[in-house]
Amino acid sequence: MPSTNLLEPVLAGLSKFAHLINVEFFDDLISSLGDLVDQQHLKVVDSLHCVKTVFVILSGEGQALNIDPFKFYKSLYSRITAIPFQKDSDTQLHEVQLVIECLDFMLNKRKKLVSLVRVAAFIKRLLSIGFFLPTKAVVAILAGIRSYFITHPRLNVLVEEDSEAVANGIYNPDLNDPDCSNALSSSIVEELTIFSKHPEKIASAYAQNILNKIPSSGNYRLNPQWSTILPQDWLSSNLVKENPSPYSERIFAYAMKHKQSLTSKNLSSTVQNWMLTVKK
Repeated sequence: MPSTNLLEPVLAGLSKFAHLINVEFFDDLISSLGDLVDQQHLKVVDSLHCVKTVFVILSGEGQALNIDPFKFYKSLYSRITAIPFQKDSDTQLHEVQLVIECLDFMLNKRKKLVSLVRVAAFIKRLLSIGFFLPTKAVVAILAGIRSYFITHPRLNVLVEEDSEAVANGIYNPDLNDPDCSNALSSSIVEELTIFSKHPEKIASAYAQNILNKIPSSGNYRLNPQWSTILPQDWLSSNLVKENPSPYSERIFAYAMKHKQSLTSKNLSSTVQNWMLTVKK
């Protein structure tokens, strides 16, 4: 496991300038980054830089490479639930930014190469961590999810309460494999209903817009000004007041009441169970 303090800035530099890397280095670089993300004790931010570098490459001159990037999808998916436990607020917001930037490459730009169940799994997991994050991060996440719905219209099944499940089996929120989570057998109606009552009006508006299948007119139409803002740019926007999560303490209290120690490994299932106790 690399322990040098230079690792983080090197990975940050790679992710920033990956589009300038010579094509001759792509295979070896992606192989090395794959070895890195396999390291269990690699910091979340470093893992995210690895993933971003890979998908910048694969979205540019590396499109012709015969590489299956599933390892990197799985790595990002498994790291997401660690973000709420990041104690440094600036680092936490940076991690959210990297996740959103990565997923734009992974789910939007590669829309023809990614399955609907994988996209749904990422959406479920993003909503789970959203309950623990400050306001700007919540708005950024909801804006990102809205972009996935625009890219993948069939995701509307996730907001149809009476729709038949598209996937067989039961949703497994804590399984760290997005393709096997059965996310399409679930829905996001409960999450969005809770977020639609968020004290921040922009977060509430995004949730209601997604819940109502992103209408372009009517009561649930999104403010045109907001829809032009990139999801990650909400993290630094002055339009949103930075406030702590209104849900986090309630979820931790729920876990304590049920004698559970809330960790990144059981965060998603704990949120699913907590939502059942929330008055709609």
